[in-house]
Parts: sequence; C-alpha cells; structure tokens
Amino acid sequence: MRNTAYGPAVGVEARAHADAARMQLANGNAAVFRGPIQDNTGRTVVAKGKSLRGGDAELGRMVWLAEGVTEVGR
Repeated sequence: MRNTAYGPAVGVEARAHADAARMQLANGNAAVFRGPIQDNTGRTVVAKGKSLRGGDAELGRMVWLAEGVTEVGR
C-alpha cells in the first residue's frame, strides 16, 4: 500500500500518524469499513458488527455504491 508524497505543510507528527494508520490497514489490523453500511438502493452490504479489513478478498469484489452516492465521478 503506497501513498503519494506528503506535501510541505504536513508536519512530522501528522506524517507519523498517517504512516502508522497506513501500516495498520496494510497489515489487516484495522478495518477499512465497519457495518452497518447500506448501498445506494438501501440493501445492507456490510452487516452491523462486521468489519472488512485490508486483506479481505471481499474488498476486491465490491460492486456497490454507498448510501447517498448516486454516481461515480470521473
């Protein structure tokens, strides 16, 4: 998992927090999504109490838009 370079306004402490969060996601130790999440048609796509982590194959199979999203921008 890579990020773009930090801009000059990003301080050392903020970089450390961002790098730590990125590593937690990459290692599967932090949730990318936590339910409940409904798609834009009202269907539950991530159940209450369920978490999707960085290594979950389900993330690569997502074919839904979150509630409130009506179109994908360019």
